[in-house]
Amino acid sequence: MNSLVPDWSSWHYWLWNLAAFPVFFLINSFVEWGAHRFVMHKPNKILPYGYLHTTSHHKVFGSDETYHALNAEMLEHGIGFTWKEYVIFPVFCTMIYLPIELLTRRPIYFGAIASVFAGLILFDILHRRFHNPRDTWFQRTRYFRFLKEHHRLHHADMTKNFNVNFFPIADFLLGTLKR
Repeated sequence: MNSLVPDWSSWHYWLWNLAAFPVFFLINSFVEWGAHRFVMHKPNKILPYGYLHTTSHHKVFGSDETYHALNAEMLEHGIGFTWKEYVIFPVFCTMIYLPIELLTRRPIYFGAIASVFAGLILFDILHRRFHNPRDTWFQRTRYFRFLKEHHRLHHADMTKNFNVNFFPIADFLLGTLKR
C-alpha cells in the first residue's frame, strides 16, 4: 500500500488526527496573529485587500461607541470573513501542515486543517458578535466578555491584541497583549 494514501479505516489514523486538532488549534493562534498583524494591518502588494481591514473596518469601528454597529451600513465593513479567507488560510496552512505530516510520518493533516476551519468559523462568529451583539447566554459569559474587551482594546491600539480566537496565546507569548 502506498504510504501517502491514508488508511481511513484505521483507528490509528483517526486517533492521530483527533490529537492533532487541539495542538494545531493552538498553533493556529500564531497563524491568526501573523495574518492579522502582517497582512491585515500592513500595505501588501501580494494581498492588497488585506489592508482594507485597516482602512475600512478600523475606520468604521472604533473603540468608543462606534465599536458596536449603529446601523446596517456599518455591518458591511469587514465584520466577517469572505470566501477568500476560507480559501487562503487553508491553502497557506496546507503548505506548512502537509510537510509536517510527511516529515513526521504521522497522520495529522486532516486534524490540522479541520482546526483551521474551526478557527475561521469561531473567528467569524465571535467577531460578528463583538461588533453586532445579541443578548444570548454565551455573550453574558466571562469568557466572551474577556475576548470582546481584548478585541475592543485592539481597536484602541492596532499594534496590540491581534488574536480573536480562544485565548490570546500568541499575543501573550509575542509581547502584543494589552490588558
